[in-house]
Amino acid sequence: MDRRSFLRAGALIAGTTGAAHLSLSDPALALSNRQGDSVAVPGDKPNAEISIDQVQEAAEAARAAAASANIRRVPDIPALKTLNTDVTKLAFLPDDTGFDWKDIDSTTTARLDPNEHVVVRDAEKPLTRGAWYRRLKGDEPSVRDAFKAKGDGSADDSAALQDAIYWMEYYPPRSRALTWERGIYNISQLVIPNEILGISFNGRSYWDTTIRCQDGGSEPAIRNSSQEFKLFNLSLISGQPNKANWANRKDGLHSDKGMGQTMDVDVTISRCRFSGFYQGVYHKGRGLAAHTNHFTSCHIGIGLDWPDLGDYSPSDTSGHDAYDDAMAFRGIAVSDTRFHSLNYAAVANVGPNADKIVGLKINDIVLDIGRRIFYGHLGKHGSITNSTSTVSATEILELTGGRDFNVSGITGGGNAKGGVRTPQNLIKLTTGRFTGGRFSNMVLSNCHEHAIRDTSACLEGVAFSDITFHDVGFASPDSSRAFSFGSQNSDIEVINAKLLGSDTLQGVIGSNYGSNRIRAVNLSKEGSNTPWTAGSPVILVGKRQSYSPKPIAVVNVASVKAPALDWLYIDDDLIEVYGRLTATAAAAGNCEIDMPVPVPSMFTQPQDASGSLIAATAGLNIAGSVAANGTMLRLRWLAQKTNNNSFSFTARYRVM
Repeated sequence: MDRRSFLRAGALIAGTTGAAHLSLSDPALALSNRQGDSVAVPGDKPNAEISIDQVQEAAEAARAAAASANIRRVPDIPALKTLNTDVTKLAFLPDDTGFDWKDIDSTTTARLDPNEHVVVRDAEKPLTRGAWYRRLKGDEPSVRDAFKAKGDGSADDSAALQDAIYWMEYYPPRSRALTWERGIYNISQLVIPNEILGISFNGRSYWDTTIRCQDGGSEPAIRNSSQEFKLFNLSLISGQPNKANWANRKDGLHSDKGMGQTMDVDVTISRCRFSGFYQGVYHKGRGLAAHTNHFTSCHIGIGLDWPDLGDYSPSDTSGHDAYDDAMAFRGIAVSDTRFHSLNYAAVANVGPNADKIVGLKINDIVLDIGRRIFYGHLGKHGSITNSTSTVSATEILELTGGRDFNVSGITGGGNAKGGVRTPQNLIKLTTGRFTGGRFSNMVLSNCHEHAIRDTSACLEGVAFSDITFHDVGFASPDSSRAFSFGSQNSDIEVINAKLLGSDTLQGVIGSNYGSNRIRAVNLSKEGSNTPWTAGSPVILVGKRQSYSPKPIAVVNVASVKAPALDWLYIDDDLIEVYGRLTATAAAAGNCEIDMPVPVPSMFTQPQDASGSLIAATAGLNIAGSVAANGTMLRLRWLAQKTNNNSFSFTARYRVM
């Protein structure tokens, strides 16, 4: 037999071609016991034969080669541990599960792999020199089939699932997907380290696939520090009473990259359910996309903790932040989500850097039987739109500041007058400064006191438009308002607001400080005698108001009275005053009186005001003029005798 045939026979017998399990007992190589018999060699010349002696010689060579083969088949894990890993780097179990030997320090990985679903040891070598790693079949391995998680609702699957997470490090980034079959997977805690970029949990649906945290305490169910973590079609629920978790501040998914990193956390959550935690999701990062989810029985649905950008990149020499993250500001987006029975807020942004948040977007939210669609700071370019709160026990929104924001399409309120879930206020603006924002297209109903209550530092260039109030301020109608502005030095515009309900409030719009400039256009009301304004003056464009001035006799006037005059804003700084007054001249001749104005003004010249007064009686007509005089309107006429005349009076002046 030539050397080529000899080596082929040895290779076939030793199984070094990858199967590594053929032996002399294999049917294809059945050998005769008769001396001198021959056997055909597959793949050789059609009539090529070798003798039994030659085959036995080849077998000896094959056995020698097998000792140095780098691929082996072993019957079980204990046998895998006995292989010479200086030579063998790939081995297979009988079910074709493969294991790769990696010459890397595997101490940490093995410690987190108690069931050896991923890592097994070489009995002759310390873990610092290497370990066996399971070779999985195909993409998106199953946590049940590949990692032996049971998902039966009884077993603790923490170890198997943690194995699956760590194994994802050996998949290419953005191909690290774990498939979760139907079932209930009990855990104590899962940890996703920052080295495993882009891992994804893919369930069937949040009704079919559930991760249930059985542990109490304060540690979150899933602690994530990985960039680009994704969660799809899963439920994450607590097996502990929700109030115990609220007391312990136990979160469901807790994402925090940590300080000193060049990139922070960017998480995607879709079609998932969170139940029973202090915060269903705690997110300390600049990127969160949460769409079509369901949160129930949490203290806070989604808690945002905007990071200090200095934690991730140093400042340059000019003192400005130098952002090394090429993705820059990714923003927070929460949409098409139902929140049920939230104890504090559906979404909250209350961290130490809350005012620095950029690009917050919340839309199409439904909060039923809960508190607050949003609590905290809107940051810059924040948007809350097209959302509903039903049967609210507290405010629909409680906001602590914002810049260049938009809040629109909000509907909701308490359940009824005297209802157990009827709040004091429906929207509260507190603490901070609001600049360049708009509240619009809202329907707000059923609250005990002020519907929109402002106790902020300042509302600078903030507009409220197309807002309808129904049955608000009914608990104490003598002091409640639809809008109550308690900030100072504010510039506010109210457009197309409507008040409905039978209760008489103190005012549709109330201002607590004269330093505010509040302009209101096109207000309307039905069902009550609520005054348009209360407190400090409001620029109420186009709406008639009344006041009772005390005119002062100046020249040749025996008596003068003006019990009530009407007035209105024609424009922001132009006022019209009109009504009737009576005056008696002391003698025939020129007469003058000074009339106080409804909105103070400091006139600099007579033409800053204009108007007329006319008295028409049988056989006697009197006409007079109006001019500005200091802080008053100066009225002049010529009296022909000392009759008591009733004048029709009209004047316009500018607020200087």
